Amino acid sequence: FIGAPEFLRIFLERLMQGAGPLELAGWGAAFVSCWFSIALFVAVAKWHGQYAGCLCRMAVQRLIYSACLGMQVDMVSSLSSPTNLMSVDAERFFLAFNASMPHVFVLIFFFPVLLIAQLGVVPAALCMVSALSTTLLQKGIGNVITRRRRQVMAAADRRLQLSEQYLEGIRVLKMNGWTHFASNRLEEVRGEELQHHRRVLFWKGINLTMGLASPCMAGFSMFVSYALLGGEMLPQVIFPALTILRALQIFMGNLPLCFASYAELATAYRRIQAFLAACPEQALQQQSSLDESCKGRISLSQVTLSRGDEGS
Repeated sequence: FIGAPEFLRIFLERLMQGAGPLELAGWGAAFVSCWFSIALFVAVAKWHGQYAGCLCRMAVQRLIYSACLGMQVDMVSSLSSPTNLMSVDAERFFLAFNASMPHVFVLIFFFPVLLIAQLGVVPAALCMVSALSTTLLQKGIGNVITRRRRQVMAAADRRLQLSEQYLEGIRVLKMNGWTHFASNRLEEVRGEELQHHRRVLFWKGINLTMGLASPCMAGFSMFVSYALLGGEMLPQVIFPALTILRALQIFMGNLPLCFASYAELATAYRRIQAFLAACPEQALQQQSSLDESCKGRISLSQVTLSRGDEGS
């Protein structure tokens, strides 16, 4: 990311000075190799993120399953749906790791230095101010998505609990002719859930649009200020700056996904934490001790076995 605009600037300067094809081919190959390296290492970073997300998701699912084994059935049914926690909430950990790219936050600090070297202090400052303002706006939208996501998960829990209760008492419902009322109630809860889902998708769309429009606004403010200050629109100045803006667009396009994933991860973490807090601690300890000690053995203590009549 840092070498690509510099190699492009040198290439254009040598081109304006009338350099030979061999020298230009060397600088052009260096510029192309920078973008090839960017694509390679971004792919490697995404692979590491997906692998870490899979490990974290399996660990969370195992933790929830162990907590369910140590709890009573009525206590489990009264809390959030374990199926929803293991399928939806545990998936948020994978999505958060998949969207996170730590080098994004590191390289953002190098872009002001590159822009100052290319265009000057004022254009670079305006570019970064516009980018930071849109980033803060995206963070606020991420908080809104967090609140909407909580409403979605709460509605999903109510729907699953009603479904389980109706399936358990299906005979009573059919005997009394209450199936119509039960289906209407499920449709109402499902309608509420879909409404919350539409709101979440609406705010996600706004967040993604802000990320795509941010580099355009930053580039417009940067080049307008550079021209008003008397700067010359030379190829060796404009094209490297556009390269930096392209890299900035990659980062700014990824930040909305990061903020949305972290917001959903925070919601899932609170739900899982509330479920585990309701689980007795001794039940988790008992389950962990059983996993470690009982390996293919069955222990019976003070057990009376009988078959048929008492005298047999």
